[in-house]
Amino acid sequence: MRTSLRIAGVLLAACTAVVGHAQTLLDTTLTLGKKPAPVILDFTAPAGNYRITLTDLGTPSGPVRMARVDAAALRGSSLVTSLNVTSANATGTATKSFAATAGAHRLVLIGQPASPAIVGTAGVRIDDPVSGAVLLDTVKVFTVPPAPTASPADYEHQIAVAAGTYTLEITDFGVAQPLAAFNALAVRRSDGQLFPVAGSGQPLQLTAGAADTFEIFVHAELASGATRGLVGVNLRDAGSNAVIAAQVDQLGDWPYAYTFDVAAATTLTASLTDLGFPLPLAALGVAVVRDARPAGLHLVGAGSASVAADVGTYTAYVDASPAAGGPGGFGLRIAPPAPAAKLVEKVTSVSAPGPVTDVAAIDTGFDIATAGSYTLTLTDFGSGGFFDPFTSISLALARDSAIVGTLNAAGTLTFSATAGHYDLAIVADPAGAAGEGLLGIRVVGPGNAVVFDQTRAAGTDFITASVTVTTAQSIDVKLTDLAFPAAFSAVKVAVTRGADRVGQIFGSGTFSFQATPGIYTVNLLATPSATLGYGTFGLTAGATPPVPSVTLGASAQSVTAGGSVTLAWSATNATTCTASGGWSGTQPMTGTFVVTQLNSKTTFTLSCDGPGGTQSASATVDVTAQERSGGGGAMDPGFLMLLGVALLAVRRRASRTPQTRAAPT
Repeated sequence: MRTSLRIAGVLLAACTAVVGHAQTLLDTTLTLGKKPAPVILDFTAPAGNYRITLTDLGTPSGPVRMARVDAAALRGSSLVTSLNVTSANATGTATKSFAATAGAHRLVLIGQPASPAIVGTAGVRIDDPVSGAVLLDTVKVFTVPPAPTASPADYEHQIAVAAGTYTLEITDFGVAQPLAAFNALAVRRSDGQLFPVAGSGQPLQLTAGAADTFEIFVHAELASGATRGLVGVNLRDAGSNAVIAAQVDQLGDWPYAYTFDVAAATTLTASLTDLGFPLPLAALGVAVVRDARPAGLHLVGAGSASVAADVGTYTAYVDASPAAGGPGGFGLRIAPPAPAAKLVEKVTSVSAPGPVTDVAAIDTGFDIATAGSYTLTLTDFGSGGFFDPFTSISLALARDSAIVGTLNAAGTLTFSATAGHYDLAIVADPAGAAGEGLLGIRVVGPGNAVVFDQTRAAGTDFITASVTVTTAQSIDVKLTDLAFPAAFSAVKVAVTRGADRVGQIFGSGTFSFQATPGIYTVNLLATPSATLGYGTFGLTAGATPPVPSVTLGASAQSVTAGGSVTLAWSATNATTCTASGGWSGTQPMTGTFVVTQLNSKTTFTLSCDGPGGTQSASATVDVTAQERSGGGGAMDPGFLMLLGVALLAVRRRASRTPQTRAAPT
């Protein structure tokens, strides 16, 4: 199964939005990446100019400089600014100025310790360089989780004690089989006295005449074919039985460990089931541990056991290994006597460890409030090349760790249900070695009431957001790869409703879909860059903004050569308008404009842009030439009238001008 990526930012899986008219559903950024997880910090900024300073606090004496540190300031779904410091940076510090609009912002800080170091420290400060006002100032530590301990392993524990007598127990929990080699001893530091441990779980008395330290050494080696082992180290005061130190050492990876609290003394019953679905497991066992000692619930293989339990914190460690032929699953239930609430109830799919694969083991569940007949629909969304169809897909529906029904392909399963909790275990394999698949699970009960409706993915990281639409309308979904700290290798968004996919984006972009009242799911599948292992995207969803409306008219449809015309226009749902054709330049949303000296037929165009798109309007004005006398053509009556008026005006001016006569000779 692919290594799970960490998600930072707003957790969309827990986000439900309701939309009415022209309302924003989502406007956020999310950062995905490997461990260490990105750090997300919120801060508020008044409008102004600011400075962000990023510092790697590593020193030669430790913690050492990290391979790389990245920081970004985000607002809504947008990247405001970003900067980074690498180990090649001499000062370990970077500074950048940026302008901020007033409102809530988010800082993302990513630290990657340099191998073989597993710890690094970075600080970030955002301030106003003029006033000195500080918006954010913090230091964060980034730790790479240690790799699972390989077999054989040697452990050392140093436990400081006061003068007194103590009881030491070192236990091989034998889940699902005992260790092949197990040796332990304790050393009293003050005099080097050795205290050999007789065997697993055998109490050993230790004494200290004054304040001292016991050094405890454990050697553990897995049996052939085993992948996991557990060793517990418990040191107690011999008189009061108070726990001085308790530590569980793990060999191999332990993905199936469940911690629970017992609030009052009771009897606990543990039931472990091999679901045999799709195949029986090769190995199965559970050990319940308290204070690194056996709690009395230990099963090798399927079965059940009960024990009296005191108040305290317990952990159930399950060792489950699939058969060579394919994945399997198990059910675990730990509960006090009815009607008390169950402490642990898990139905879990188990996939083979080893090389990276796109097979996904998906575990989820739902509650049924009313007994009746229910229908579960399993949908494979693989079609049209957007997702890969599943090569194989198996689903097991369970109640109290017992299978109610199964599906070995997309389809429906009808079952009679009683009120209570139901678990789902799904094993899904998309086509191809690097396939990405999306499936949907929907449970409908009496009266077509939807009890459960989820989408899940295989082969990639996956995030969902639920959107409740209350009125029929068009919805826009926009995805932007912010390329912080690097662009994604691949990113996809699809909107689904029940068994239908209503829209999709591959890479950055926007799509719209017509929504009727109901619940929609925004599904995002993303693969960060292989080089840096992290990526950030912006995601928005909301009612589709209206398309701009533009009208444009001219005071006349035709003018004579050299004439003029007045343009008048109006635009709504627009932010900018630009003139072209017979005029040019940016224009306001409404206005008039006089065009003079028209000598040929001219088209005037106004294009207006808005959130809903672009719209244009045009007006065309014809130009007629002034005809000359004797030209043989009919003269325009308007032109003749204009000419007559002009001649009359000339005559009137002439009659008012004094005339000079010649003098007689």
